[in-house]
Amino acid sequence: RRSLSSSSAAAARPLQTIQPTISVTAGKVQVVSMNQPAAGGSAIAMVIPRGSRDEPATAAGVAHFAKHALFLGNPQESHLSMTRKAELRGSQFSVHLGREAITLLAEYAPVFQ
Repeated sequence: RRSLSSSSAAAARPLQTIQPTISVTAGKVQVVSMNQPAAGGSAIAMVIPRGSRDEPATAAGVAHFAKHALFLGNPQESHLSMTRKAELRGSQFSVHLGREAITLLAEYAPVFQ
């Protein structure tokens, strides 16, 4: 039976600080990326500063439509095919719509076998 103690090798190592890289485009779109070499994973997020609050009454629902349209696929490959390929490689895509922004997130963690 193992016990957790301050003398263990894991406790002796300091926690690794991961610094994100943040870029802002001319259109105020933020791109945030993080890489964690020790774990072999990474993530990238794109924050588009337009959400449901920015919709005029004549275009209600356009932000919600854009959220779903981002993952519809393309003429060469369906949405399901692209998602399946990404998941088999340990990736995950998600999108969130808020009142202020649409956030797209892609995360990658290697698949260990």
